[in-house]
Amino acid sequence: MHQFVTKETVVNPRHYVGVRMQQGVPVLDSDLNEIVDIPMHTIELLLRDVIGNGVPGKGQGFAISSIEVDNDFAIEAGVVMLGGWQVFNPQRIQYSQQPRFLDSNGVSTGTDLTTPSGDRTDIVYLDVWEQETSANSGDYSDARLVNATIGVETALRQERRWTVWVAENETDFDNLILNESGHKYLPLAKLFRSDSIRIQPYMSMDLRRMGLTLADAVKAPMYIKRGSEELGPERFSSMLSELRSVLRIWQENILFPVGGTSGLNVFIIYQNAFNDLYYFTSAAEVNSDTLNLDNSDGLKVMQSLVNAQKRMITALRSISSGDPDIYKLYESYINGDSGKNIGGIQPAINDQDFLTTVKEQEALIEYLSLSTGNLPEGDVLVSMKEVAPSTAIDPLTGFTITYRVESDLQIPTTAEQFDLEAYGSDVRWAITLDKSSVTLAPGQSEEVVMSVDPDDSLANGEIAQVNLIARAHRRSSIKSVLPAETFTIGSPPPGATFFYYSGNVPLSGGVLIISRAQIENKTYDVNFTLVNSSGGGVTGQEHTFRLNHELQWPPTSPAGVNPGAWLPPSPQEQSNLVVSDADQPVTITIFAPSLSGVSEDINFTLIITATLTHSDGAPVMAGKTKLIELPIVVGMTP
Repeated sequence: MHQFVTKETVVNPRHYVGVRMQQGVPVLDSDLNEIVDIPMHTIELLLRDVIGNGVPGKGQGFAISSIEVDNDFAIEAGVVMLGGWQVFNPQRIQYSQQPRFLDSNGVSTGTDLTTPSGDRTDIVYLDVWEQETSANSGDYSDARLVNATIGVETALRQERRWTVWVAENETDFDNLILNESGHKYLPLAKLFRSDSIRIQPYMSMDLRRMGLTLADAVKAPMYIKRGSEELGPERFSSMLSELRSVLRIWQENILFPVGGTSGLNVFIIYQNAFNDLYYFTSAAEVNSDTLNLDNSDGLKVMQSLVNAQKRMITALRSISSGDPDIYKLYESYINGDSGKNIGGIQPAINDQDFLTTVKEQEALIEYLSLSTGNLPEGDVLVSMKEVAPSTAIDPLTGFTITYRVESDLQIPTTAEQFDLEAYGSDVRWAITLDKSSVTLAPGQSEEVVMSVDPDDSLANGEIAQVNLIARAHRRSSIKSVLPAETFTIGSPPPGATFFYYSGNVPLSGGVLIISRAQIENKTYDVNFTLVNSSGGGVTGQEHTFRLNHELQWPPTSPAGVNPGAWLPPSPQEQSNLVVSDADQPVTITIFAPSLSGVSEDINFTLIITATLTHSDGAPVMAGKTKLIELPIVVGMTP
């Protein structure tokens, strides 16, 4: 076991597994030490060869986190397994403040981090070793080893020590030469640094092996976290499924430009080009869902997926006239194109950057899903019409929500299917729908009933975000943007939605992001919808509303931004907005002056209050009111 643990050659090795004391003979320190060493080495080999290196579950042990300090980061508290050793970090500590920069002999060897002059990749790794500690062993002595009863140090201690290092301007941990005797090493993170002195969250990619299992033969499920972005089996499976779905739409609608040849052979080539991808992505999705792919496997799957897509394009080209642009653009998403600002799937694979590889494939899928032709174009609107009962929410009885789903498509003019998805932020609130899809022609609407049954054990004050999401079946990027409503046990539910954001730009985390080119020196319309809860028309009432809106600015704005030059410069009011039908679009217009001297993103909030003032011309006292605070970011990308 000593030979296996230390890799030192032992002459005539014997597999001793225990020590037995004999009567009437002296007991030596070597015998006592071996009593401890044998089981310790047994456990070490078991942990090393069966458990492996990494972090139990999704623990934070030795995770690298960004902090608001220049050229520094934090090392999170927790435990990792390394070469059969359990290594503990008892508390969060800064890289610059750890008792490091000393080798196993206590000699200072380290330096602080340096600021890159440009883009640079660094490797953060853990260095662990063991050393004997006594009551008077210098900086690392421990006076407590002197027995207080007899005043003598009775035994030394074997201490496990560690430090974290950064190998600057290194891209691959395996290329580092780390071979100090008695030391074990583990990669922790890869830092993608720029010329910024501060390490931002998005610059750090976790290299720790998560979800530690009983053996390498049992896969630790893929998991990568870079900044706040995560990649796991769910996202990977979804990417494969969405690629299969969007390619099926292109195939069924003959959106790939094939022609110039005909016959059975052409049909076989065309069908085989897609079958290869369908079968491959289906098999990979099953392996991902059953947690049989780790990060390394995921990269191999992505390389095979790239090869399959290349074969598909080659096959389609063979039965097409000329060289259509769609095939060239598809290849740009695979190989990268700096002129089109496309990073490319293959370059990310070459960099062994699994997360970016998946993101680039997702960008290709998004492009394919947004392509025109026979696919639907426009919007789908969802509003909350009624909640029953309207009394305080009781988990013993539950409640229902009636939503109104309306097609606002421009293409096609015929009926289109919309898939419905119930969203709930807490699984203890059971949610079901009375239908899974609706088929609507442009301008048509249909009611959908959601039944919500909170768990009987929920107490007053516990909440859940609930929403209905509608997506165009043949183009999943067309989806409703109704914000989720908060429902609280013991409190009345929110009322029907009568005013909501309905712009064709989806919100990102509740924020409307506008590019500089969309608003600089021009007006930009933000679209909302007013809903007549009576339904309007012949049988309903005519509702009149008043809108008040303004731009709310933060205490300080970026250099070059003058809020007073934006429109509106002060609170504005729109009165007598009559809604005779079921609903009516409303536009709030904002304007930005020249931003040529501005070099940062601009943040402000559009605040709108909608108030019901009249019903069939009669004044409504204390009419219902809806306040929307919409954060807006104007990005500096031209």
